[in-house]
Order: sequence, then C-alpha cells, then structure tokens
Amino acid sequence: RTYAPEENAEETHHQDPREETPGADVNTEPRLHPETEGETDTDNDEDWRAPFSCSGAHMETEAEEPGTSVTTNNRDMTGTAERADKTTEHSCSICKKIFRSKHHLKIHTRVHTGEKPCSCPVCGKRFAVGFTLKLHMRTHTGDRPFSCSFCGKTFSQKSHLNGHVRIHTGVRPFRCSICEKNFSVTANNREMTETAERAGKTTEHSCSICKKIFRSKHHLKIHTRVHTGEKPCSCPVCGKRFAVGFTLKLHMRTHTGDRPFSCSLCEKTFSQKSHLNGHIRIHTGDRPFTCSVCEKNFQNLKVHTRVHTGEKPYSCSVCGKAFVITSKLKIHMRTHTGEKPYSCSFCEKMFSQKGHLHEHIRIHTGDRPYRCSLCGKTFIQRPHLKGHMITHRKRGHTAVETEVNTQEPVQPTALTLFNQM
Repeated sequence: RTYAPEENAEETHHQDPREETPGADVNTEPRLHPETEGETDTDNDEDWRAPFSCSGAHMETEAEEPGTSVTTNNRDMTGTAERADKTTEHSCSICKKIFRSKHHLKIHTRVHTGEKPCSCPVCGKRFAVGFTLKLHMRTHTGDRPFSCSFCGKTFSQKSHLNGHVRIHTGVRPFRCSICEKNFSVTANNREMTETAERAGKTTEHSCSICKKIFRSKHHLKIHTRVHTGEKPCSCPVCGKRFAVGFTLKLHMRTHTGDRPFSCSLCEKTFSQKSHLNGHIRIHTGDRPFTCSVCEKNFQNLKVHTRVHTGEKPYSCSVCGKAFVITSKLKIHMRTHTGEKPYSCSFCEKMFSQKGHLHEHIRIHTGDRPYRCSLCGKTFIQRPHLKGHMITHRKRGHTAVETEVNTQEPVQPTALTLFNQM
C-alpha cells in the first residue's frame, strides 16, 4: 500500500489511500499516521493532523503530537453537539441538569437521594463517590503529598495548596459581583455575595428565636443547637458531647496528644491555631483588644470581660467551685485527684502547679527577685514580701501601702526571665 505523491497532496489531503484498493471500507476506521503502520512518509507530513471529524459540529480536531489521535476531543465535541439537540438525554429528572453519560448522571442523582455507597474502613464515614473517600483517607494516613514551594507547608489536597499559595503571592482572583472586592478563595467571595443577598432577604435562613441570619439551612441548623442544647457528636473515649463535629475533632487532640501548631520563637506546641496566635502575643507584647468598660488593652478581651460581668462559666464537678478560665479549673481539679505533674530537677519534689515549682527552685538557686523598697530586703516569693511590709506598717511607715502596690523586683536573673515566659 502506497500514499499519494507530493504533487497530488492537495487533491488527496482528505482521502484515505485505501480508496485506491478495491473492496476497502473507508468508514471502518480512521486512517493512522504512517509511522503507526510501520511505514515512513516524509512527503505527507501533515496528513495525520486532522484524522477525526466531529459529526455534530462539523469541526476537525488536531492532535498535539505526531502519532497520536484525539478521539476524546472528538467524542466530547460530539457529545456537546448531541446534548444541544437532545436536551433530555442523560438529564436529571429533579433539577434538569444534563450530563454526558449515564454514569455521571447516576453519581449526580446521589445529591438528591443522599445515597453514600462508599464507606471509610477506618471510621465508617460514608461518601457519595470514591474520589472523595480517597481524599478522606489521607486524614487517617497523614498523607500530605502537596507542598508549598515558598514555606514548605504540606497539604492533603491540591486545592488547599492552591489557596495557601495565594497568601504568598497576594493573588486575589475571585471578585464579588456586588461590591467588586477581590478575594483569594471562593469561600470568601461566596460569603460576601450571600451577605449582600441576605441584606435584601432578611427572612431567609433566619433563626426564629434570636433572629440571626445564616447563609444556608445547614448553618442555621447548627446554630439552633445553641438554643436547644442538642449535642449529637460524642467523644468515643470519654463520652463528652459536642454540638458540631469540628469541636469534637479539636477535643480528640486532648486524648491523642496531637499538638500540630508550634511557636517559632520558643517551640512551644498547641492543639489549636487560635491558642498559638494568643501565645505569640506574649512574645510580641501585642494587645490588640480594648475593653469598652475600663479602656485597658488586652491580649484576650473575652476573658477580661468576665472580670466586669462576674461570669465564671467553668465549675468543678466535685465541689461546684466556679472559675473564669478552664486552666484554673484544671489546676483546681488536682486538689481532688492529687495529681502533681511538675517535679524539681534538684530534689525531685512534686508540685501541682508550674508556678509553685518555679518558686521552689529559687531555694536551690538562691534567686530572690522581690525587694522591699523601704529597707531593701529581698524575698523568694511575692507573698513573703507582702507579709514583710506589714512590719513596716506596724512601725508607722505611712508610705507602706503605696510601696506594697508598687514594689519593684530585683534585677532579674536568667532563671527569673525563664519563669516569666
């Protein structure tokens, strides 16, 4: 079998050489590039470029490289043309969306039916499609195959990496159609749009109790649990219950010991990013929150506000004593359990609080950071200094009260600075 010579290339460009062979069926298969048939033909170098023709759109599709054929592009074009003429083929009977195959329609139907046939073998969580299950499995395996080329941070999904990279590049490709603000992730753009839409539809997804407005029925459902007290998410270890799964996920770290967030200044680790952010302010001295009552600045305004309101939301389950913050309750519980997790490296004496350990270590080091401003005497602990000031009061020193409130410690040693961190 031979191909047409170069001088006849213009006339035979869209003809199959098999037409010259009697009995050949030109419609059985498309012509291949000569190299794929074991022959070479340098004269007809461009005959391979458009072997497939779309019957629906009458367009020829070019392959990107010699020796390849783009049947997929042809098939997609044909499918697009067919859907334009047959809008009911592979269409969803509920929302009327059109799909290119029965398989894609079947997958889509699960959105309406709630069917989730793919089950996680570790935790039993179910998914509508296998690909979503594959992504979920990385939460168990710890696989994070996508890494940032700027900071080295790793991610389990490529979309998460793409969103993170925009923090470094400053790219904000998503624009709100209402206020024209740009955002780095679609979620922020979507939230802005929905916020504007809610301004015009104040009754949509609104709480019947407190009238707050939410962007979806799901968020409203979660919020309603604040009023009903419903806590459907249970910890499999201690049985503690939570209103949302994310809070349970954070709680589980108290059992696993997972502390994925570390301070770059002192390497202290935290189970939650918000705790790390609050800790970093200790190093920077940043106090971004101003109290509306006393106008003082604080690193954590929520906790300070309880000083004015008297709120003590955390109570002991044994004696009922209430506390402002959970850390104080945790320390208090050791009086009931007898737990003493801190030990002295000099004498191995045990303590229930870290502060008590630091005060005790001064006995060994000789560090006496608290000085009386009247007589210059130094003390290991602040309560000892206050007790000492009483002796000055009894002797008639009128400035004692002022001195007690404004006492200055001795020039701090390295140990003192470490204790104050």
